[in-house]
Amino acid sequence: MSHVDPHEKGQTSLIESLNTDALAEVMSACYSLEDLRALIHASPVLYRGFLSAKRTILLNMVEEDLGPGIRDAVGFVLIGKLDTNTSSERFREQIKQAVRRYAALPAGRMAVSSATDGHIIKIIQINRAVQFFARGYITARLYLTQFEGGASNSERLRISCAIIRHQFLTTLRPQGDWKGEGTYMFHNLFQAWEIQQIAMVHSFIGSFSSHFIANNPIGELKRETWDLVELRRNVIAEKLMQEPEHYNIRKQVKDEINYLKSGYFSSCFEESHFFLSQAIGRKEHLIPSGSEALDNFERRRDRLYAREKEMPAITAGRLATDPPYAWVDALDGLNCCRWGFDLVRVPGPETTTDYHKVVVRKIIEWCWTGYAFWDKEHVEALKKKIVLRSEYPTGWAINIWDEDAT
Repeated sequence: MSHVDPHEKGQTSLIESLNTDALAEVMSACYSLEDLRALIHASPVLYRGFLSAKRTILLNMVEEDLGPGIRDAVGFVLIGKLDTNTSSERFREQIKQAVRRYAALPAGRMAVSSATDGHIIKIIQINRAVQFFARGYITARLYLTQFEGGASNSERLRISCAIIRHQFLTTLRPQGDWKGEGTYMFHNLFQAWEIQQIAMVHSFIGSFSSHFIANNPIGELKRETWDLVELRRNVIAEKLMQEPEHYNIRKQVKDEINYLKSGYFSSCFEESHFFLSQAIGRKEHLIPSGSEALDNFERRRDRLYAREKEMPAITAGRLATDPPYAWVDALDGLNCCRWGFDLVRVPGPETTTDYHKVVVRKIIEWCWTGYAFWDKEHVEALKKKIVLRSEYPTGWAINIWDEDAT
């Protein structure tokens, strides 16, 4: 759908002559709610046309922005925030019910069928915040990597999906706990590359959230700043996100790297135990403790590695729901169910400490440059950039512990 500019002279009378369905299509193609508001207030005819198809027009605009993420937005709004002022047993039951309700939602536009007009308004509000942070994420990545092209529509949709899913995830965790039961249940609904993308936007959003927590000794903002709508207001009020030349993007990335080294992202090593247990049909989440448990984990880990090799190779696609090219390229088509620092295998005993640091730096750089969101043209262009300290040839995550290969 091509966008329209309601401010162009001579367009209003032409638009007024359209039938209702065509008029709804034109209004749905406005760039923003501000443009839509300007258009419908341009004449009584357009305003009446909007009122007759209000729900359809607004949903069309949201779907244009979120793509498959509209399901996630509906789930977030319908389920709402959980009651944390209750027993741990009751809270766990709330989590299970919330994830089940989310999982039961149909894909795409069908998910909106049970939403009221009030829900639609909330979906629009959360989408506005999602697009705000998606633009910021894209701007920072393109600026830092000196990438001349913009983000493609599929790349933008992947980022939007990851941000709204991250927002839903924040409702499923006890305060400050990114390793809780809700996190594991929610992750189990997605492919590994989708969880990788959620983790990557977590570091971006978390760097802003931490600013307000750090500057609020009472801690009143600690929960609210994970709410994207509230966080957007705070970021705008303090002018923390502007055009690259107007704010310190390098400090932003430094803050993000701190997030990548701690909390949610580094918990993926424990998270892998969850994936391992799922891969062999076990339901419990196990963390090795002691030599016997560690031996058991290593056996299951090796079985998972072997199973990944036996699974059919995956291929990249241009749709937001397809495996992104960078993920497929990094793993040379391996159908990997690991992510984060576990995207690469456990190093052998011969690996030196210095080289281990090189590998950690390489994974972190791959993450903060946004690789896991990018299409083929974007990835291949980044590979040629001298601004990146590391190189990422096809299969780098497979061969990373081979110093000669990397």
